[in-house]
Formats: sequence, C-alpha cells, structure tokens
Amino acid sequence: MGRIIAIANEKGGTGKTTIAVNLGAALAIRGRKTLVIDMDPQGNSSYILSQIADDDPAMYSVLTEKDTSLDSIIQSTSTALLDIAPSNLHLAGAEIQLATMLGRENALKWKITPDVIDRYDFILVDTSPSLGLLTINALNAADYALIPVSCDFLSLVGLKLLFDTISICQEQLGSHVRILGLVANRYDRREKVSSEVLKTMETQFSNLLFETIIRVNVRLKEAPSYRQVIYEYDPVCPGAKDHLALANELIKKVD
Repeated sequence: MGRIIAIANEKGGTGKTTIAVNLGAALAIRGRKTLVIDMDPQGNSSYILSQIADDDPAMYSVLTEKDTSLDSIIQSTSTALLDIAPSNLHLAGAEIQLATMLGRENALKWKITPDVIDRYDFILVDTSPSLGLLTINALNAADYALIPVSCDFLSLVGLKLLFDTISICQEQLGSHVRILGLVANRYDRREKVSSEVLKTMETQFSNLLFETIIRVNVRLKEAPSYRQVIYEYDPVCPGAKDHLALANELIKKVD
C-alpha cells in the first residue's frame, strides 16, 4: 500500500517542487513506483514531468468534477516507475469551486482511491505556497507531511503556522497526517546564514530534522529549463546525490 506524502510549506521559494520531482525520481531509481500529484496552480511539477496542455483534463477536473477520476489523468514520465497527475492553469480556480462544495477539505482524499494507492509505493503531493484549500486537501489526504525549509531565516518564520494547520487537520478534520520531518534545503556552506539556520533547526527540531541536507547546486536550477529531472540532466552532480540520499533516508523512516 502506497504512502501518501504531502510536500508542504506555506512560504514560497523553499524548493517544494524541486524536491517533489527529484525525490520522486530518486524513489523510482530505488525501485519504488511513485506518483507525483501536482496540487500547485503554478504547475511547475507538471511542466517538468508531463506534456499537459491548457485544455487537457487535469487536477482541476479531478477535484471539481464527480465523473473525472484521478486514474484517468495520470501520465507516465520519461523516468521509469515515475508517474504524474498533472495540473494546468485551471487549478487556480479550484479554490473558488471547492469553497461551495460539501466536504471540500476532502475532495482529493476521496479521489485517491484504494486501487491508486495499491498501485504505488509512494504518492508525493506537490502543494501550493499557501495554506488554502488546496494545501488543506493535500494534508487531509496524506499519511505524512514532508517540510522543505530553505536555509534562510524567513523560511523558519512560517513553520509555526504550518504546524498549527496540521494540528487543525488532525483535531478538527479527522486527518491522520503526521509530520515525517523537515529537510534543510538550499544549504550553502559559503554563507554564514545557511550555517546559522541549520544550527537553529538542529536545536529546535532535532527529532524532526532529516540527516540529509540538500545543498545549493546550479544543476538543480538548470534541469527544469530542459524539462528534466536531475537524473536525466546530470546524474552525478551533488544535487542528484543529495536527493538520492534523501530518498534512502525516507524509505528507512516509513518502513
């Protein structure tokens, strides 16, 4: 049975999409069949992994139309064992549509059916940089929340709000989501602030912090422009090694 992991942080620029697509690819390389669900209206995961067009059925249709199944929009990717449930520009209007629906916080949960869960080892949900209905849906559907934290102080500011939102999902919405851990992302050993932020995380969140640190790597920035995951673009660069180490650590944690 697949584990559903929401990759979430209400602050933008923490690298959620980079981790979603490259962690997904790393898990696939490790032999775990993985699905990435793009719940970010920006659609960056879909841009990298799919060939979705603006008028194609996508996550907006899945969330707002009763007869559109999640399975019907899933696409394979150029990475073996890695699939994508893509989004397009229409997802930006989903929050308005969901606001009028009964059980709006569980629209995604209802669409991730047992046959989809059983088909995958991991289902990664790339979320939007906000704590609106789309992110609430991702957290309610998930078994775990994985929280990327960019190594700058502003990234630490929003963590309490995210923790509070997860508690609300657990206590008021019946979610079974648990925090899997925090990932220090975009660490630059040349910058004092990166070391200070990492030290703060080690002090305040020692029991939640992944040992793997994702280092700043220009190849990670370049790969999306070629619509490639890092293992297609440069499989031996530090960014590729870090995401593979993260995948190995994640597998140990959930197993």
